[in-house]
Amino acid sequence: MYGCTERLYGISEHMNILAQLVCSRVRAEVFRLLFGISSVPLHLRDLQRQAGFSVGTVRQDVEKLVKLGLVSRRKDGNRVYYSANETHPLFPDIRSLVLKTSGLTEVLRKALMPAGSNATRSNTIMPAG
Repeated sequence: MYGCTERLYGISEHMNILAQLVCSRVRAEVFRLLFGISSVPLHLRDLQRQAGFSVGTVRQDVEKLVKLGLVSRRKDGNRVYYSANETHPLFPDIRSLVLKTSGLTEVLRKALMPAGSNATRSNTIMPAG
């Protein structure tokens, strides 16, 4: 994908990785889900439901992140769970970026959600009361 650009402009391997990191909305959503506040391992279908994109699109981006070493894969029976690789050198930076951009919204949403509510992901903040 980047081979032509690399030959033309001499882009280094590190720039190639950077381009792969930040090039899609799907990847940004996967980062939010795996590197955010509640960074628990998620099954592919959970990622797909919470991200709101097709399962094929999410799988493709998650696999790219696995190849880069940013996301870990763990099999449990016939299910595969994905989580942020906390030992990767870029983990603190990506997590910080996620928390600065979308983490505050998630914290406020959870804090303002009525007690005992099982509300799912929403684009609006629910007022307490």
